[in-house]
Amino acid sequence: MKRDYKKLQSEAIKLRKAGLSYGEIRKKLNVAKSTLSLWLKSIPLTPEQRKRFYTKAVLALARGTQSQRERRKREVEKIIKEAEKEIQFPLPFETFCLIGAFFILGRRK
Repeated sequence: MKRDYKKLQSEAIKLRKAGLSYGEIRKKLNVAKSTLSLWLKSIPLTPEQRKRFYTKAVLALARGTQSQRERRKREVEKIIKEAEKEIQFPLPFETFCLIGAFFILGRRK
């Protein structure tokens, strides 16, 4: 089945003028972003549309940062739980001495 690219192009132009991003148009029309770029490069954006895209990008960055922080926290908790299983309590006196020596050497600058 052949696709009607002229119809897709006119629909893409209509959607872009309505303020949709390339990604949103791509999802609706199932067209590559590179194709959209060729079709839509001459369509100017209003300041409101630019502001919307900028706001979406900033929010996406914030979500990414938050998810990375949560992922890192889960990994650290997992490592701590695994380490607790490996370490036998109570620790012998020699082990405390070694821990203290490593701590002191690590604090030096």
